[in-house]
Amino acid sequence: MQRSAVELTRFDPKMILDQAQDCEIVYQETLAWARQCELNLNPSMPEGLRNRPADNWRVLLAVADACSPAWGRAAREAAIALSKNQDEDLAVLLLSDIRDIFDRHPTADRLASAVIVAELNELPDGLWSEWRGLRSDQTLRRLSAGEMARVLANFHIRPRTIWPPRRGTKDRSAKGYFKSQFAEAWAAYLDGTPSQPSNVRHLNLTSGDRRRRGSV
Repeated sequence: MQRSAVELTRFDPKMILDQAQDCEIVYQETLAWARQCELNLNPSMPEGLRNRPADNWRVLLAVADACSPAWGRAAREAAIALSKNQDEDLAVLLLSDIRDIFDRHPTADRLASAVIVAELNELPDGLWSEWRGLRSDQTLRRLSAGEMARVLANFHIRPRTIWPPRRGTKDRSAKGYFKSQFAEAWAAYLDGTPSQPSNVRHLNLTSGDRRRRGSV
């Protein structure tokens, strides 16, 4: 054991009581406001804010609009500023969703691009079936195998020619991916943990990171 170089503040029960009283005041004021306000559950979204990022901001924008128009404008400016790295987030979300697909095929060590894209486009959130490019500045369409390949290339993951594990005389090759190709990227960007949205990191890559991992 070694004594801390910084003198520790002694426990003061009165300080804890004062903080509890302050929290109670904030709670009561917030509760009173919540009971009288009317939230618009479908607030207008800033241009370019779509799909999951829009869903993440929807409640916050509704609360800001309920406070005042000025707060609504400020919240939308914040949403745009904080969503500038949305393209990086989408690339990582693609990694996460592809891992979910492999999890649904536990015995498969490879999947065709067509299979992966088809399952991505069937996901209920519509992120891939309403694809507008990484920066949401393109024509609305379903994600294609080629576009998926371009995003994955930033992680140095490229489609290969794959065959069924047990090849028959009538089997044909297809473009696709081996599960092992994703191992490094999953470990680097998703912490190597089971696929859960909360495990997805928000990337803020430096130029050095971009050179090592590939710019998104």
